[in-house]
Amino acid sequence: MKFTFSIIFLLYFSFLFSQDKIENLTSITLYKVYNEPDDGFCNSFITKQSGQVVSKSIKDCDELVLELIKLKSNLKTRKSNDLFCHFGVIGCPSIEFMVTYQFNKLVDTLYFNNNEYEKVIIDWKYKKQFEDKNSEIIKILNKNQNFKKLIEINLDKIYRETFEFEKRDSMSIENLKINNKNFYGLNKIKIDSLIGGFNSYVDIEKDLNNKKDYYKYYSHNQDTYNEYFFVNDFALDKIFIKKIEGNGNYYPEDEIFNINGITLNDTEKLLIKKFTNSTKNLEYKKEFFKEENGDYKVSLKINDKKGTIDFIINNEKIKQIEIDFYYPKPKN
Repeated sequence: MKFTFSIIFLLYFSFLFSQDKIENLTSITLYKVYNEPDDGFCNSFITKQSGQVVSKSIKDCDELVLELIKLKSNLKTRKSNDLFCHFGVIGCPSIEFMVTYQFNKLVDTLYFNNNEYEKVIIDWKYKKQFEDKNSEIIKILNKNQNFKKLIEINLDKIYRETFEFEKRDSMSIENLKINNKNFYGLNKIKIDSLIGGFNSYVDIEKDLNNKKDYYKYYSHNQDTYNEYFFVNDFALDKIFIKKIEGNGNYYPEDEIFNINGITLNDTEKLLIKKFTNSTKNLEYKKEFFKEENGDYKVSLKINDKKGTIDFIINNEKIKQIEIDFYYPKPKN
């Protein structure tokens, strides 16, 4: 205990001293897991195969970091149990949260659960869990509003509403055009003529999920780099319309694609105006469900079960449009 007290005292002293001297390097990152399988590994933070993780971070938070350091040092005085959570073991209660914090060269991590079944703080290194009946770790983190929001929000519910049970808007196939002409059902010869010629061709690309062999073609103009996928000599199966990364300028007059009046580089506000159902949870997608590169998407259906459309967005602008066509199965 004397050793622990000394550490806290020294950190606190350095904190006070630094107010007139050098700024401390302090930060906290709070992680929360969601969309976990029923029988996965209990710690999704160290294996990304068991669930998905979202995080919030803050810096220059000396006082909060010192409170977390003090909280961990006091855990030794609390009742503890062995943690039955190891690789290869399933069926254990999942760990909900991880918090990492830094005070200059000191970097540490705590895990915790805080629900109706248990309130515990977990020291993963020593495989121990300590009672936290008064939710002290929650009280500390809730002093930051971003952390408070992440702790309280039901991500599993929002994830299901956003991706699994999302009510999507529909679009008519007639609203998908290349050079003002509808391109649903056209084969590669007609598409080639419509766009003024493919720039290149790539060998067969396999889609193991759909058991298809795609013939992949490319075209590009000043601003876009496009991929077309055909199955043998059949109609266009899917198309990816992409803005060339790094182009500072964009020339909409050169755009040959028009998707219901929407083209690349349009803002998400246009999607919100046109498609109220598909953009209902857009703010959640932007805040919690973005890809690592910052991408998020708005998805639509094509009428009469003829396909789907995904608008890929980054920094509130459409950077890519993906169209996947469906065709009736040929009659025998």
